[in-house]
Amino acid sequence: MVPDELVAVGCAAADAAGVEVRKWFRSPSLTVETKADTSPVTAADRAVESAVREVFAARVPTHGVLGEEGDGADAFAVADVGADVDPDGGREVFTWVVDPIDGTKSFMTGKATFGTLIALLRNGVPVFGIIDQPITRERWVGATGRPSELRTGRPGESPAAESVPVCVKGKAPSDVGGPTGGAVASGPSLADAAAGLSEAQAVATLSSAFVYATAPEMFMGDDVAPFSRVVAAAKHVLYGADCYGYALLASGHTDAVVEADLKPWDFLALIPIIQGAGGTVTDWAGAPLTVRSDGRVVAAADPAVHAAALRVLGSSALPTSPSASAAADAATKDADLDAKLRLPELERRVWDVASVGNGAVTGIAVDPMAMLQQLEDAASGASDGPTPPAPSSPEDRGLGYVESMTGFGQCVIDDGHTWAVHVELRSINSRYCDVNLRLPRYLSKYESEFSASLKSSLVRGKVIAGMEVRRLTSVDDQTNVADLPRGMPVRVDTGAVRSIRALLDEVASTAGLTGPAAVPTLSDVLSFSEVFTKRESEDVATAVLPLVRSALGGAIDDLRSSRRREGAALEAALDVCVSQIQTLLNEVEARAPVRVEKERRRLRERLLSSISEVLSHGHSVNESRLEMELAVAADRLDVSEEVVRLRSHVQLFQLSFVGVDGPIGSRLNFLTQEMHREASTIAAKANDSPMAQCAIRIKEELERMREQVQNIR
Repeated sequence: MVPDELVAVGCAAADAAGVEVRKWFRSPSLTVETKADTSPVTAADRAVESAVREVFAARVPTHGVLGEEGDGADAFAVADVGADVDPDGGREVFTWVVDPIDGTKSFMTGKATFGTLIALLRNGVPVFGIIDQPITRERWVGATGRPSELRTGRPGESPAAESVPVCVKGKAPSDVGGPTGGAVASGPSLADAAAGLSEAQAVATLSSAFVYATAPEMFMGDDVAPFSRVVAAAKHVLYGADCYGYALLASGHTDAVVEADLKPWDFLALIPIIQGAGGTVTDWAGAPLTVRSDGRVVAAADPAVHAAALRVLGSSALPTSPSASAAADAATKDADLDAKLRLPELERRVWDVASVGNGAVTGIAVDPMAMLQQLEDAASGASDGPTPPAPSSPEDRGLGYVESMTGFGQCVIDDGHTWAVHVELRSINSRYCDVNLRLPRYLSKYESEFSASLKSSLVRGKVIAGMEVRRLTSVDDQTNVADLPRGMPVRVDTGAVRSIRALLDEVASTAGLTGPAAVPTLSDVLSFSEVFTKRESEDVATAVLPLVRSALGGAIDDLRSSRRREGAALEAALDVCVSQIQTLLNEVEARAPVRVEKERRRLRERLLSSISEVLSHGHSVNESRLEMELAVAADRLDVSEEVVRLRSHVQLFQLSFVGVDGPIGSRLNFLTQEMHREASTIAAKANDSPMAQCAIRIKEELERMREQVQNIR
């Protein structure tokens, strides 16, 4: 158990940090610099770390201190934190690890989701941690051998300080013990538990989970595909919480946090807090987190959710078996998981859209569990693979689909006795949302309402909308005869009929007619054109407006379904182009170093050849100056920066499709332009035929992508 004295030291350091943070938070004098790794740093970061170090120097001078700003990642790689010390030898090495402001971008933009992280390592193992949010006066504290707690307020301040135990979802404070100090609990390993799950079970478990991550941009390279699978499986993925997401997990407000590219100061303080709240936190392989971990973190409230996340991430399906065949089977399962989670994605996007039947919109719902089971059966030879699901629900969820701007949709609705409405929508690509409505004259007053509904749902594209309102001509035996006149375009002018009858009576009286001959017949009355008058168009508009609104909504759903079908095809085509660009970039990277050195030697030989006459007269060459000039000339041909930027744009292009349910066409168009600019620079610097050919082929792929992107909403 961590002594109370050391807990008090950590809290005192957090108090000192809070004083400095509040001085700088939302201050107009705050300046921001960029570090070598392109991450931002402020004067507040340095002031906070300095204040924390002063507390440690005064109260625990024999302890080591490692900080983000004062030491950096290189120091962590070589620091002696006592990880190799024999725990039974009696010697203890204590090291404090400090992240002065975790979430500097949130801090510098005035958003209170950042925090100060303080961890205490004993022989390299995190045994005590603090997440301190100095603006909201919230502090999460976790230590070995005791439950984690949330301390609000500050002693002597208002509101008064209060401490309450915290626990993750599904647990009560009485169920929670102290953390294990980074060790995995006894019993089957977390990797084995994850490997025991089928893909369908893992996806089903995550389907109800809320998952936090700081930003999608933190997942780069090989981390993009695993995280994309988590996004596809989880109920919701939320971004922008930094360390506060882990605090919310410990307090029972969310289900999991999945992150990558973290440094030791980003995660060591979180471990005791989450474990002390009853949660589980490991790397992506299910191993305990240490100072030497690779920065990939999975934290979850429920062990089942944690195992499912490991399974979907794909690195946990390696059971600890000495058998070589078991290892081979595990590798096969990993490959199957990748294929099975990617294959249904396009199929769902093509199938899970509305289809048109008899003019009415019918939704198609996909059961991911059933589809995964069909894929498993196909892999084992038990079936030929998944088949399109049958239509079931009229609801079209519309989540996670790329949408084209080209499509067709329609809907026909009637009230069963008088009116029928047919709405037809056609859309093509356009920079903005242009709506052309063709309406009956009596509905023209509602044009702005219909146009607004189309623009809010479709966002982009030129839309041609046609509405047809007609009366039902068929009358069956169940029709109420009293309702029939309501469907006619004219109505009886009762006042005119009375006047006509009086007029006919006066004619009979004047003519001296009596008896039956003096009584006007219906034919006599109908011979006057004034008997009927046109029905007011306002009456028709009022009668059909609810039907028109319903039909318009159905046609919009059908149009979006059509646009999603084309969007799925566009995404597949773009995936092919992106894969080709990545292959060409690998070729460029492979040739770049060789080309620069070759050009350097060529320049040297050419220069020495041109000054050979000068050298023959006894003059010498300053070799250091010559090498410097050659290095500068060769450096102008270096394309490493362009390659890095182009690869970054490609990865961001891919991430733009993850969980999308909004307009991304403008973003993709911008990224395509930026990629084209980098490819043009590579081509200009190439000075090498094979590399220039690669750059030209990249530009050709980008041109194909640009044409496809123009049609994405």
